[in-house]
Amino acid sequence: MKNSSILLLMLFVILACSGRTTINDKDYKMDLRYAPVWGQTSICLPDEMQKTIVNDKGTLLYDYTNGNPIASGPFNGFNISMFAGLDSVGSDASSQRLFSPKVPVLLTVFKRDGIHYSTDIFTVAPALKLSAGDSCEVSKGYFGFPHNDIILFNIKNTSGKDTSVNPVFFVKSVYPVQISKEKKALSIDRRITISLPDGVASISDKSQGSYSSFIVKFNKVLLKSGAVNTMAFDVNIGSKAVQLASSVNEAVDFRTKAIAWWNSYKFPYDNIIVPDSNVQKLVWSCIRNIYQAREIKKGLPAFQVGPTCYRGLWIIDGSFLLESMTFLGQVEDVRNGIEYMLGFQHKNGSVLLMDSHWKETGIVLWVIKRHAQLTGDKKWLESKWDNVTRAVGYIDSMRISTMKDKNAPNYGLIPAGFSDGGLSSKTYEFTNVYWTLNGLKSAVDIAIMLKRENEAKIWKEKYDSMFADYQVAAKRSLKTDSCGNKAVPIYIVDSCQIQRGQWAFCHAIFPGKIFSNDDPLMIGTMNMLKCNECEGLVYETGWQNKGIWNYFGSFYAHAWLWLGDGQKAAKIMYAMANHASPTLVWREEQPVKSLNSREITGDMPHNWASAEFIRMMRNFIVLERGEELHLFEGVPPTWTKPGMKTALKGIYTEFGILDVDLTVSMDGKKAVVNLNLDSTNHKPPSSVVLHLDALKGTGKKIIRKPEFPITETIAL
Repeated sequence: MKNSSILLLMLFVILACSGRTTINDKDYKMDLRYAPVWGQTSICLPDEMQKTIVNDKGTLLYDYTNGNPIASGPFNGFNISMFAGLDSVGSDASSQRLFSPKVPVLLTVFKRDGIHYSTDIFTVAPALKLSAGDSCEVSKGYFGFPHNDIILFNIKNTSGKDTSVNPVFFVKSVYPVQISKEKKALSIDRRITISLPDGVASISDKSQGSYSSFIVKFNKVLLKSGAVNTMAFDVNIGSKAVQLASSVNEAVDFRTKAIAWWNSYKFPYDNIIVPDSNVQKLVWSCIRNIYQAREIKKGLPAFQVGPTCYRGLWIIDGSFLLESMTFLGQVEDVRNGIEYMLGFQHKNGSVLLMDSHWKETGIVLWVIKRHAQLTGDKKWLESKWDNVTRAVGYIDSMRISTMKDKNAPNYGLIPAGFSDGGLSSKTYEFTNVYWTLNGLKSAVDIAIMLKRENEAKIWKEKYDSMFADYQVAAKRSLKTDSCGNKAVPIYIVDSCQIQRGQWAFCHAIFPGKIFSNDDPLMIGTMNMLKCNECEGLVYETGWQNKGIWNYFGSFYAHAWLWLGDGQKAAKIMYAMANHASPTLVWREEQPVKSLNSREITGDMPHNWASAEFIRMMRNFIVLERGEELHLFEGVPPTWTKPGMKTALKGIYTEFGILDVDLTVSMDGKKAVVNLNLDSTNHKPPSSVVLHLDALKGTGKKIIRKPEFPITETIAL
């Protein structure tokens, strides 16, 4: 017994001295364990005005109404729904997946008493009409090119005996539904035509209340054991749409063409390569979904958050969408997106799409700075100088307006405003402060980049003054949480749940970088968030009680990454991935899994979440720290097993365009890093720092001079 104790003690000492940490592979496994109870998937083409949504049961949803509860569509916010199924709607077991992460052909499978039936739902690609003269109303109030969706409905007899089934098609609509004389089509709002297959037995009007409801029943189908019956439904949208016939052969041909079209579309899929195939698929889906939600407005690309309640430009969401696309080299699109965003700047310098959302002016300053940092384009940056100076002037005027009373809770900060992200009151609060500080800091960086020393000095003094006033207000507002942490709530005076609305605090850590790493206000607030973790993320940070704000996970992970804990950041990334749906998209917020609740908050697919996942992949592999280029800080240890490769190609950084790959030998005895950097129009880094946590389980680093290309062989 004594010898055993000595051996255990020796083992403990050896492990402690080696610096190795115990790895739980489950922390780094994507298995969708926290997937939402129900979901939605977008199947439309990139930049399309028609945003077709399909729910997790294979129901097509059209004409989302973004308004008050009185005006909201009756079918989860939509005004039209349609579904192909069998003669009764029951609780059939179902599953859903995409044809592939790059191809949004949606496959939904149902099982019922020896019958498997399924739908393949997709948008015809390429669009059949693309000329200016073909533009027409597609969704209510939205005009664009005509659109065609197809449902391939397959019924297979797996029972081992001959079985009869009755196919049925259900349509519900707040608009009038008309039936063609030959019962070959249904027309909705004189805008949408559904081509029906042969064999219609009856069309029943089951309308009730404020909407129309029709059930199309088809002749009974006798299926021998193992036999398959297929039907096609075509949904032709827009008065100028090509009216497709309900031919199975034609539908199958369109499906083949759509798959080929999506696979050949030139999305920036090859810029990020990771060895976890499930995470890689999620990255590809994120890229595709961003383009599906995007629209062309005023001739410029508007990077939008989602296809339903967040269909439009949101300054904070859009800023991170633009950064993620810059990382992937989509410079022209991003630059045009910035032009669209700057079109909302007022003469007084403010940007204010949401009432009392004073932070938007600071956010736009960060957008300009960040794009200039990544592209190195000083000429472009110079062209935005007027936007910058006017924005700083507006921030100055806001601060001056708070300085009449030195005892005011917001003295030297920002007028009472709207926090967002879980807090709705207009009050003295810190989200506007955090992002205004970030904006001022960005303005200083811009002035330095353009060698405008006078403005840089004056604006730095303004920033320092405001940060000092923040420290005073934050210390006065401190609250102690249930774990004993002293943290800064978002409301300065009013009471609020301490973790609510802390999204902007995380942004103040990164990318704002306004805190020193030993700032006690920051440390206490981060520990408070850690105290409120659930399902690997932080609990109740947003609007939903007993809920998880999924992509808050990225804000939180980036904060830990910047503070030096890349391995915790990697675990948070996997937790966020595990809150995605089986079709690889996120809802903004969802209840914790144990509640088994269908409550929802926000859009789905939600593409700020998509942008955040892309940002994590990039920043976990490469991160700029001052004048140093850091690599692999947030790479999970499970990505460094024998034969694995992690790589970035053509990624924009503050030091230039980066190519890097980390490859582990097949025998697992060494890893090779190949690194190249094109620093044209950029200042190269002072050094390159390779973090070995993922490779060796230690805090050791390798520091190399910036003499590119670099090859480093690491013994494991």
